[in-house]
Amino acid sequence: MGSVSGQPDLNPHEVAEIRRLEFAQAMTSLGIAYEIFEFGDFSLATMPFRNIALPLLNLLREKDLAAIFTFHPYEITPDFDHPDHNLTGEAARFAATGQNIKHLKVGPQANGKQEVQATNSRPELYFWTTNESQATHQIKVGKKSNKRRQKYLSENYPSQFPRQTKKHWGTIFDRFGKKEYYQRVR
Repeated sequence: MGSVSGQPDLNPHEVAEIRRLEFAQAMTSLGIAYEIFEFGDFSLATMPFRNIALPLLNLLREKDLAAIFTFHPYEITPDFDHPDHNLTGEAARFAATGQNIKHLKVGPQANGKQEVQATNSRPELYFWTTNESQATHQIKVGKKSNKRRQKYLSENYPSQFPRQTKKHWGTIFDRFGKKEYYQRVR
């Protein structure tokens, strides 16, 4: 799960627990239902793709979501680049595409859950990107929105966005400009 700012001596399990708690707090503050998959930080690139994509496909079939927002599978963003983000985007693309394909069988999951049947529809799929030419949708981000984002990040993810280093991480989002871009895939 990466490192925790200011606490370099934590083991991977301690870091994972801190990140899990931060994520739960962040999703609760937004009123968003969520699921956490037990994949370690920087572990997705070394796993068979089916071990990532099939549990996600089962979850999407179970929830029958209308839309998914995720990272672009080929996004490379300075200071924000992470191979797990790209693989998550690719797994979401696979799962969203396969959500309604009846002959695509998942089989029993490693966690003991049984396969969920295909749905009758596919969700809309949006990739976050910094590439304006790929974007089909734009969201304007003004100074107030950016300040709210920075406050949200420092309050909910202090291990990754600590207040004392805000001078550094606060500028990461400034580089994206006054707009965020999303590419609708479906």
